[in-house]
Amino acid sequence: MNKPKIKTSTRKLIKQIPGVIIIIGLTVQLFLTGCASVSHKENSIQAILEKENQVIEKLKAERSSENLRTLIEQNDELRKAEAHLLMALDEIQKSNEVATKKIMKANTKEDSNGKNEGAHD
Repeated sequence: MNKPKIKTSTRKLIKQIPGVIIIIGLTVQLFLTGCASVSHKENSIQAILEKENQVIEKLKAERSSENLRTLIEQNDELRKAEAHLLMALDEIQKSNEVATKKIMKANTKEDSNGKNEGAHD
């Protein structure tokens, strides 16, 4: 039987197809991951922490109302629970501030290539 003859230029093209597919795949992958902005993630984290701090401040203001204070002072267990709650809220707020400062510190350490020097801390 006669095999159909393939021109050498077509044969070269067929040999190059896997390489072209790999290059296209890597290019698409680099494009998609390169567009993912780290600063956007840091900004969204910072916004979440700020909103959480605002909620904590509102909660503290609400818990310090006179009606609630008088009810808490009447019961020993409520007084202890309220003290623990306020300590926990303070600790959460402090940890949010530390996280925000770390993000801001990391942003100031970025070099001209956009790489973060503080990422390995």
